[in-house]
Amino acid sequence: MITKEQAKKLLAKKSLTGHEAGRLWMEDSFLVERGKEGLLTDKELRYMRALLRSQEDIEIYNAYLETYKRVGFALKDATILAVKITSDLILISLMVKEYLDRDTTSRDRDWNIKTVSKSLSRRDYLDMVSVITMSYIESNIKSLMAYERRIEEISEFTGVDFYSDLYGLRDSLQQAIYIYNYYADAPEIKGKKISLKQTKTDRKTYKYLLELIPPILERGSTDGQEA
Repeated sequence: MITKEQAKKLLAKKSLTGHEAGRLWMEDSFLVERGKEGLLTDKELRYMRALLRSQEDIEIYNAYLETYKRVGFALKDATILAVKITSDLILISLMVKEYLDRDTTSRDRDWNIKTVSKSLSRRDYLDMVSVITMSYIESNIKSLMAYERRIEEISEFTGVDFYSDLYGLRDSLQQAIYIYNYYADAPEIKGKKISLKQTKTDRKTYKYLLELIPPILERGSTDGQEA
C-alpha cells in the first residue's frame, strides 16, 4: 500500500518507471472508487503521467490500467459466485430444517413436490434436490477459490488490497457453510459436509483467469517495488 507521503516523494522525482506510476495510479483509483480519500489530485495525476519518459514505461503504465479494469471484472464475477453459493447453501439448510421439524412445527411449507412426481416422497425429493444443488455448490466453490487465488496474487504484487473486497463475502459464505454443516450432520440426514480447507482450486477457472488477467506485470521488472 502506498501512503500519501510516499506518493509525494515519487512525484518529487525527475522521472518515474512504469511500475511506479502504475502502482500509484492503481492505489489512488482503488481508494477513490471505494469512497475513500485518494492519494493524488487531478493535477498531480496529469503531472505523474508526464514523468514517464520512455515508451517502455508508458506501455507498462498502460498495462497497470488494463490490469485494474480486468481485476474489476474478476471481482464482480467472484461476488456473483459467492452470493450464489451462499444463497444455495441457505436454501438447502432451510429445506433440511423443515424436514427435520416436520412433526413438531405448526407451519408446513408446500414444496411443490407434485410438480416433479406424484409418487415422490418428501425425503426422496429432499435427497434429489440436495444432490443436484450440492453438485453445483461444490463446483462453484472450486471456481470461487480460483478467483480468490488470482485476485490475491495481483494484490500481493501491486500492493493494492483488491482481496479485501472479498472479506465480507467470505465471512457470509463461512457462516452459510457452518449452518449447512450443522443440519447436514443430523443423524437423520448425514449429508456431505463442506470444508473450504479441503477444497481444491478449479484449474480451468484459474487458467481462464490467467488469460483474463495475464501475469505480464509479474513477469516484468521489479522497478518500483519500494513504492
